[in-house]
Amino acid sequence: GFKEKLLAYVLQNYKNALDIVPCIRDYADANKMLFQNAPSKQVIRNAMGIEIKPPEAGETEEEEKIRIAFNMENDSVIEGIFQAQLKSFVEREHTLRTNKASLWSLIIGQCSPALVEQLKSETGFKNNEMLYE
Repeated sequence: GFKEKLLAYVLQNYKNALDIVPCIRDYADANKMLFQNAPSKQVIRNAMGIEIKPPEAGETEEEEKIRIAFNMENDSVIEGIFQAQLKSFVEREHTLRTNKASLWSLIIGQCSPALVEQLKSETGFKNNEMLYE
């Protein structure tokens, strides 16, 4: 049906199409799903198996310096990865907004003028329309 053809079209023609698929397939809020996967320093740290070394009882001044340097170096690596992921995430969020507007235009463009007017008279249409602009 229409939904399957629309999904196939989006997958073939839209950048980062998988981010908008939930809108079509499940009528889900794609923004909410995207933000559930926003970059996180803790997720990066866990994925890389990097732990912050806590102070140890009886730690010498030299051991403390080594531990702090080790933690700072790891934090620097985590920060670099986080910044790269954050940049990519912001680009995906922008692309999602653009894709939603394009998808909305594509769907509304398939409707007759009479149907568009009928849709506009529905309760909540204006609020829902703004989600795709």
